[in-house]
Amino acid sequence: MNTKRLYTALNLAAGVNDRFRSTSTADLAGAYFVSQMPKRTAKTDLYRLIEAGYLARQSLLEPLSRLGLAAGDDAVLLCLAEGDDAGLAISELASATGYGDAALVERLERLAEFDQIERCVFGPDLTPAARLTENGRESADIIIAHWHRLDDALMDELKPSARKRMRKMLKRFVALLSL
Repeated sequence: MNTKRLYTALNLAAGVNDRFRSTSTADLAGAYFVSQMPKRTAKTDLYRLIEAGYLARQSLLEPLSRLGLAAGDDAVLLCLAEGDDAGLAISELASATGYGDAALVERLERLAEFDQIERCVFGPDLTPAARLTENGRESADIIIAHWHRLDDALMDELKPSARKRMRKMLKRFVALLSL
């Protein structure tokens, strides 16, 4: 799985945008989902795909709100959790999450205030970096566990061959919509 694309998609699906900082997580995600559509549109496969994505993201936001985190924080925490304990350079983290430098620095400052990450430096050139604190590692583990429970709950309905077809179809949808 391409994690950069996954985290970028998570951010887009959550509607992460700095101008919505004062909006609650639930309102933020709901701002990008039109719940009342004409029946003709609501019966389309595209609408069902959008609805499923919206509901999945809403479920993934649950542990974030419980932990006092915002939509999009999961992208940063999960990227750092995938790396080694030394952390990631800020430039690598920006590339992996799709955040711009200013937005990422602001998010990292907030996560540092919540004791989720700590700023550090790498190598002789003192490259700015970030790594998870113990609290951040615990939060990432909670998010990952929730993610896997949701994935398992959704895919348990399908036989292995249907899961494989579903993965292929979803990859194809992403490829087509990325054009």
